[in-house]
Amino acid sequence: MFNSYDQIPYMGRVHRFTHVEKLSACAKLFSHPAPSIENCRVLGLGCGNGTNLINMAYQLPNAQFVGIDGSQSHIDTGTEIIRALDLHNIVLQKHDIATLDQSLGMFDYIICHGVFSWVPPLVRKKILQIVHQQLTPDGLAYISYNTLPGWRMGSIIRNMMKYHAQKMNTNEAKISQARAIVNFVNENLQYPDSPYGKYIHSTVDYILKASDDYIFHEYLEEENQAFYFHEFDQQLRDNHLQYFGDCEFATMSTMHYPEKTRETLDMLGHTLQEQEQYMDFLRFRRFRCSVITHANKPINRVVNLDPFTQLFYSFRPPLLTTEETENINSQLPKEEEALAVLQMIIQKDGERFKPATNLSLYRTVILELSRRWPSAVHFTELLEMYGRLVGRPATDEDKFDLAILFQAMFLKGLIGIHQMSPQMTNTLSERPIAAPLARYQAGVQTLVSTQRHFMIALEDDATRMTLQMLDGKHTIEQIREKLIDTFVRDIPMEIFLDGALESMMTNGLIIA
Repeated sequence: MFNSYDQIPYMGRVHRFTHVEKLSACAKLFSHPAPSIENCRVLGLGCGNGTNLINMAYQLPNAQFVGIDGSQSHIDTGTEIIRALDLHNIVLQKHDIATLDQSLGMFDYIICHGVFSWVPPLVRKKILQIVHQQLTPDGLAYISYNTLPGWRMGSIIRNMMKYHAQKMNTNEAKISQARAIVNFVNENLQYPDSPYGKYIHSTVDYILKASDDYIFHEYLEEENQAFYFHEFDQQLRDNHLQYFGDCEFATMSTMHYPEKTRETLDMLGHTLQEQEQYMDFLRFRRFRCSVITHANKPINRVVNLDPFTQLFYSFRPPLLTTEETENINSQLPKEEEALAVLQMIIQKDGERFKPATNLSLYRTVILELSRRWPSAVHFTELLEMYGRLVGRPATDEDKFDLAILFQAMFLKGLIGIHQMSPQMTNTLSERPIAAPLARYQAGVQTLVSTQRHFMIALEDDATRMTLQMLDGKHTIEQIREKLIDTFVRDIPMEIFLDGALESMMTNGLIIA
């Protein structure tokens, strides 16, 4: 059977919100008894070459991962990576989702990223049937999809590209001309200052720089169906499932809006479905990462303080919010930036805090988290550290105050919450070691996966070589000498290497 992904395979990518620890953390906030991630079973539907699952499998060696995809090319590539990394808790299999039976068994987590909008209606229905039939009673599923009203603007670009590209005879020509027509329209708009013109201007750079595989499968595939949230929610109900929440948890909160807006949303949104739909209208949402569970599971969506005392936290102002946008040359945050974020929170929600009595606690914890980036630190460890600093055990009042601070920061999207802290370091050893998957990727592509489960770009061959040599066998001096022998640069190699290593640590690539 013809499969366009065999012709133009997707580059291996991880997707931050799909990590099972994100799903589990979401459940924790709602006090939902989600399965433990340490020894869970995970199914990836339409897994591509498995990179997304492989990164998780490396971090969770006692969990089991199964990925299925319709492209033999994807499966072959992923299996090669699994062998190279010597992983034994993941398997990839070629399957057509539409004909998948229940022989693979039950799964605690099911991940379906970048598939639901891009397949025919019968396959969408099959995906929901698989979730209903093969998700364990307390399990959670993740499904992403293009969302209206925001994707309506994206469909304008897609239709333009498809109309022009259909005249071409090869996939390479279709991709090239898809970019060309967008660029042509951008340069020759009759009304460049109109809303349409401004949208084209804001999109053209992204289109021109996007990878060939993304252009082809996002814009030129036959299927690309976007949904209003209420339409997606109804499909869940029709298949005995329910919307649990969103991996971008902050988008579920109305705290971002002025008080008058919040009051109106409360009046209009009598149900969760209604409130989510109205908020999509307000933010012109174009993509969702929805978490799903069985329809018969009671869900308490009141987020109280207790879960915030049981999680890991990461903090780096500004908090990373999108994938594949972090440049390898990004810098560590300054302490002043961390304290500025804290001051903003106190000013906006000062009545909930006690800055006069506990400002020392807030400052100590925020600065410690910014210094420990990219690692995540558990709530208990932060409290114990503060107690040692002030020479007394942290009190129940300290615990309560810190939980309130973290709750406010999280609901505003200013701090990361986690169920685990993958192995990372921000201190260089004599023979640094980078995450194995990232080292492998550096040899075959320009985007690599971090231990924080997002992608970063390696801007040049010298950076890629540096990452490949971080295998624990080479000293920093040996790496420097190899770079000097291989590349000619405008800046001294010592300065380049110091900057590259610092950035790799910052982005969660170096594990020891």
